[in-house]
Amino acid sequence: MGTTSIVLGGGLLPMRPRTIASVRDIARAHRVALVLTAIAIGTLAWLHPAGPGNSSPTDLAMVPAIGAVALWIYLSAERIRTPYGISMGLIVVAGCVSGILGPYLRGALVTVGYPEAPLIAVIQDIYLFVWCLAIVNLARTADALRVLLAAWVYASAFWAALLVIGVFIGVRALSGIEDNNGVRADGQFGDPNMASGFFAMSLFVLWSSAVPRRWWLRAAIAAVLLAAMVLTGSNGGVLSLAVGTAFVILAATRRRFGLMVTIAAVCLALVIGAGAAKVIHPVDIQVWARDSGVPVLRDWIGRSDASASQRLTIVKEAWVLFQKAGPFGAGPGATQPILTDSLAPFPHQAHDDYVAAVVERGVEGGIALIVLIWAIAWRAGTAARGQLKADFAAVVPRRDALIGALLGLAVAAAYYQVLHFRHAWALLALIAAVQIWGRDWSTKRAAS
Repeated sequence: MGTTSIVLGGGLLPMRPRTIASVRDIARAHRVALVLTAIAIGTLAWLHPAGPGNSSPTDLAMVPAIGAVALWIYLSAERIRTPYGISMGLIVVAGCVSGILGPYLRGALVTVGYPEAPLIAVIQDIYLFVWCLAIVNLARTADALRVLLAAWVYASAFWAALLVIGVFIGVRALSGIEDNNGVRADGQFGDPNMASGFFAMSLFVLWSSAVPRRWWLRAAIAAVLLAAMVLTGSNGGVLSLAVGTAFVILAATRRRFGLMVTIAAVCLALVIGAGAAKVIHPVDIQVWARDSGVPVLRDWIGRSDASASQRLTIVKEAWVLFQKAGPFGAGPGATQPILTDSLAPFPHQAHDDYVAAVVERGVEGGIALIVLIWAIAWRAGTAARGQLKADFAAVVPRRDALIGALLGLAVAAAYYQVLHFRHAWALLALIAAVQIWGRDWSTKRAAS
């Protein structure tokens, strides 16, 4: 008899005992789950055209993958690991509380976006969390992790190449260029900033993994991803890439030369940056980009000041909404319909995770987000430190790059709601998989 169990936090919750399936059936179910999950990861960039309830074409691959992983776990009676489970439970509870109480407490705004917006947002939270758990529990072996990383790397190169080709041959169905975005391309994402963030994250996944092994192929994939980022015209994507790259370089410096040399390098970089800021003024660069006659530069660097001003306006709108909604929040997903109803100048979503957690889910949502950030930081820290098992170390030889991707994601969360991104939860799943299954917990030796 076997028992399927759920690990939540430090506990183990047993489910009903049953007869374990044959080894052959379990192996077949695992192969099917791995193939379907690799396909789902490969379609993460296929978000356009969007369907009802924020659904996308990639969901047609994700749902079968989740089901296949669930079937494999059922047949094998494996323990189910649930990283981020407590924090996500708090976020869902906060969403339910704010979605139910928030509309009644804000009086005249009770019918705006209710109940569809809160319900869709909470279901989306649960769906993305289950997607994360599917990847974590599937990537128990180094071979499985290698397959998933390879799927991400090669698929991201494919989607980036489609975008670049679409731009140069003028096919908007491939480039995703829309009139309201100038010449900024977004591929199949439907949003240039999201596309740029995905390609930046993919660069770090490529950097961290041993796939592909040939240096020239790695360089070619990196070049395609960088070209796609440039064509999106996203300042945020470049910032995320810069922050993550700086961390990886500093981590490598500390590991090789020690803490004091790293501190000296940081101080030197700050001095050089301050000196450059005195000589080169950002306003002059923006004016040059706008007057350059190059559409990509005009719609990229040339609009930096306008983007910053719009984000500030969005934060002000969200603050006014929070004051009206009260401590329970306006309800998850309710920001845009409420601001649209009130004729606000920028009726977008709360636009970033840090603001959205408090504005939409109230004080309890802010607390839940803090718990989630702590959980992510703890798992990332333990994944980056210590010794990996030999087979996992061969698959992820540069795990600092995964932490760099995570830091880039944290930066992006300041101007986007990245917790609604499927690829963001895939990254969190990979980090948790390395931390849970890859760490050699029998030793506390420092990672080489």
